[in-house]
Amino acid sequence: MKATDYCKIEYRRKELWDQLRRVFEKYDFLLTPTNAVPPFKIDVGLGPNEIAGKPVGPTGWTAFTFPLSETYPSR
Repeated sequence: MKATDYCKIEYRRKELWDQLRRVFEKYDFLLTPTNAVPPFKIDVGLGPNEIAGKPVGPTGWTAFTFPLSETYPSR
């Protein structure tokens, strides 16, 4: 990864954290879905291939968890 790419990512992470910080100035906690899909059968493997008719990759069903798990200080 180039240093410039890393700096862009860090800048974007800071922007997201600043937005979330503003939310917590008004609210004490945030309720969010833990997954984008209900529990799937064990024979599905790594997860569903589509959500709401749209194709997703092997981690597509975890989309809601990533942004908040990457904010400071939880990382």
